[in-house]
Amino acid sequence: MSSFFLDQATAQRYYVGRPFVYQGRQYTSAGANPTKFAELGFIEVQIQPRPDDRFYINNSQCNDDGSWDSTPRDLDDLKVQWVQQQDQEEYSLLSPTDWMITRKAETGQDLEPEWSQYRSDVRTVGPVRRNQIEQVTTVPELEALVTNPAWIYDPDGTRTPNPEPHLQPWPDVPDLEPTTRR
Repeated sequence: MSSFFLDQATAQRYYVGRPFVYQGRQYTSAGANPTKFAELGFIEVQIQPRPDDRFYINNSQCNDDGSWDSTPRDLDDLKVQWVQQQDQEEYSLLSPTDWMITRKAETGQDLEPEWSQYRSDVRTVGPVRRNQIEQVTTVPELEALVTNPAWIYDPDGTRTPNPEPHLQPWPDVPDLEPTTRR
């Protein structure tokens, strides 16, 4: 986490490693360190994480206490945006195997069952994800839904479902090579 040092009398900010002038005296980058700042009576301010610009309109600079002033973006606009993104993701997951459907229509050659199931699962999950987005009632709720991972991985690599709100995960791509295009 980053921080700065604040001279409360002047509300001037100072940063480690950045040369500065204080009360007419010049300090080099080597002199711009926590010890010197403490000697001058500056307080260290920890900068809080900046709210996600996809969901909030933020000031360009944090406040003197390290917090941010932010305004939630319009929820309805965000919902439209995120629903459209789900449409695009669904398309991008299906399009690499569209040739299999064309081949079946033209030659009668069936898809491997795993690919058929995968395509069906993608078409099932897409509407579920869009519905999850449509159901949220606040911007923080939407942010959590779309940013929380679907899975939590233990140190040994075991994956377990995340108990926090999250979008339904897309199905895993089958672990086999599709029949060569002909």
